[in-house]
Amino acid sequence: MAKLHKPSAPSAAGAPRPADGAGDLDVLFPPEITVDIAGEQVTFREYRFVQSLALDGVLKPIIDGVATRCAQSVEPGMDDLLAVVIQHHDSLAQLVATSCNRDPSWFDDLDDEDGQHAVEGWLAANAGFFVRRVGRELTRRVMEAVQPFAGAASSASSSNGDTAGTSTTSGDTRSAS
Repeated sequence: MAKLHKPSAPSAAGAPRPADGAGDLDVLFPPEITVDIAGEQVTFREYRFVQSLALDGVLKPIIDGVATRCAQSVEPGMDDLLAVVIQHHDSLAQLVATSCNRDPSWFDDLDDEDGQHAVEGWLAANAGFFVRRVGRELTRRVMEAVQPFAGAASSASSSNGDTAGTSTTSGDTRSAS
């Protein structure tokens, strides 16, 4: 039911890019997802940077929740994202509507089937956005978790280096002339 406009395939390593700039817009503006909802073609787009800033308070609990589920799962997937989204369903109308440039009341008025299609279109269009944001959150958590160990290892190696540097002359009998 959803129609994905795929970006052009990347050129082989070292191969020159087409002179006409084909595919450049796919890099600047990720592909759009068009879905038939309530007899109308609705286009979903990945959040733009400024939109993500405006939605930060709404997105943060979802990103944190997905990161937690990913950290607990061997192979996290779409079900993990959906489970967290369901927990934050009160924000869903705003998130979906922003992605397709609609008023949140539009989403609130959809029947079940069309609502499901809208959520699928929203998730498909914003999958890359969530992968980047959740990945950054997971990286932050790992760095925070290893920080105490990194500091301890650094302190131990620098104190060993100082001790070794002060005792090198004790057994050396060669002359420096």
